[in-house]
Amino acid sequence: ITIFAACNKPETPVPASDTITARIEQESAPTKTYMDANNNIRWSEGDQVVAFMKSSYGHKYQLISSFAGKTYADFSIVSSGSGNLSAGTEWDHNVVYYPYYNTIEAEKSGSNYALDVVLPSEQTYAPESFGNGSMAMVAVSEDNNITFRNILGGMKLQLRGTQKVVSIKLEGKNSEKLSGAATVTAYTDDTKPAITMDSGASTSVTLNCGNGVQLSESTATEFIVALPPVLFSKGFTVIVTDSDSKTYTVETDKANTVLRSSLLVMPEVGLD
Repeated sequence: ITIFAACNKPETPVPASDTITARIEQESAPTKTYMDANNNIRWSEGDQVVAFMKSSYGHKYQLISSFAGKTYADFSIVSSGSGNLSAGTEWDHNVVYYPYYNTIEAEKSGSNYALDVVLPSEQTYAPESFGNGSMAMVAVSEDNNITFRNILGGMKLQLRGTQKVVSIKLEGKNSEKLSGAATVTAYTDDTKPAITMDSGASTSVTLNCGNGVQLSESTATEFIVALPPVLFSKGFTVIVTDSDSKTYTVETDKANTVLRSSLLVMPEVGLD
């Protein structure tokens, strides 16, 4: 079985039998998995999804390597969601979630579907985009023509300076839940997906910049963090750590809202 996954650009492969034809909604935010110079969304090496094919029994599918960098992709089945042969509860729809991890569960909730997911507390930096696996998506369809819809939004931070940034920690000033356990509701009509953070979810999220991202004094460097839709009612705090383990705090007391499938773009800030 093959999953065929696509964005909304003109590249169109020949459809094959036994496939899922998947597209990604295009709104104001980059979605997965990275953006090229023309803002086309392209799939990345190693991308994986979990597919509940008219059943509560999930299967893992992985991008076929030859499709990396394209606006569409074939995904081949890797494994079942568990080690037994249970077929799961029969459903009326296919439900597909990105990114894959082995503990995700889904159940029918009235005419819709509820997925127990976990938003990572640490994301990986990607130049001018979201880190791979950060921007969660879900798709629901009665047939094999599905459209992924963004679950999250994002914040774009713009930093200037001479430092080499190794991490950025974001935290709201009113204990807003930003990562950890959550429930995603995938609707069977045109309603956009929703996410509810669990009461025990974390109030922070960290962007891991690996060996460091060198800032410039003349041109701001972008850092993009995926976030659940959230109102920072009392503002938020950003703690930047450089390669010398020195920290810099950037904060605002003003209310700011992150919307689903949109980027909250913050003004440029120089690190003193």
